[in-house]
Amino acid sequence: MNATDIARFRELLHALPGTDDARFLYGQDAAGRLRERNLRRYLELMDRARPRMFLIGEAPGYRGHAVTGLPFMSVAQLVARPGLITGDPDGDGFEIITDPPALWEASSTVVWRTVATLRGPVPMFRPVCPNHPHEPGRPGTNRPCRTARGRQVFA
Repeated sequence: MNATDIARFRELLHALPGTDDARFLYGQDAAGRLRERNLRRYLELMDRARPRMFLIGEAPGYRGHAVTGLPFMSVAQLVARPGLITGDPDGDGFEIITDPPALWEASSTVVWRTVATLRGPVPMFRPVCPNHPHEPGRPGTNRPCRTARGRQVFA
């Protein structure tokens, strides 16, 4: 993904509306800007890694992606040494939010344990639903994604 592609991706991402039960993760608050910087770094690393596999998840979870800005990445994966994407002994260069609400997330732990057994470049991850779907008024929860007509896509 070159700089033009990343800029276009960011533009499309920011065009997505948040709702009372699906939080937009890349807003103008400090945490949103940090998540966006992490996403930009992730896309740059994926461009260099040239992944041959694309894995799609359902939606950002409140203990992982909604904290870090990256699919299947909790704080535990962000601080991994060596870096999970680059193998660099100093890590992958992601930023960590001060006092995160959670350090690990079950799905990201299982996914990265499995990725470690694969040969070749790290897969690229993205969610089907880019916003964090939660119970109305309770951002520290997860709920299934819905279609535009309000039906649940995943039960």
